[in-house]
Amino acid sequence: MRTMLTLAALALGCGSSTTIPDDDPPTDAGGESDGGGESDAGSSSSLSQGVIYDDCGPADGPAIGGFVIGGDAPMCDGSRTSSATPRLEIYAAGSGPSWSVGEDFVTFRYCPEESACEDATSGTLSLDPPMGDRTTVQVDLVFPSISIEDGFIVQLCADDVLCG
Repeated sequence: MRTMLTLAALALGCGSSTTIPDDDPPTDAGGESDGGGESDAGSSSSLSQGVIYDDCGPADGPAIGGFVIGGDAPMCDGSRTSSATPRLEIYAAGSGPSWSVGEDFVTFRYCPEESACEDATSGTLSLDPPMGDRTTVQVDLVFPSISIEDGFIVQLCADDVLCG
């Protein structure tokens, strides 16, 4: 079984200086997003908060999964999915704390609408070191219709995962 300790171990290698006091509510970390050089305030800029959880990778190795959505912060309720839009879906196998598009078993999807999800064509995702039960996901991703360069506060879900 893996718990939030796996996420902590994965994220500790990242050298970010972002600090978030545990008693402050999560907020949007700011950043840029554009649709190929044009402002796109109605799409990716409405993404704000998400969840990251342990998952199973190939051969039962480490992996993370999760999503970032707009609106109210999602909860660690065990569902592991969201139908909210827009949303950024995350799956990355390996020990991180940084993953790139094109690596085996790494998928980043942007869904501006439920039936219109698209895979990233290039870019990276990194986890900052955990701050209690939260961290920041740093993304610099290019999709066919939009680019997202931003940091998002995410809840680290401590649910146990049994792989294999």
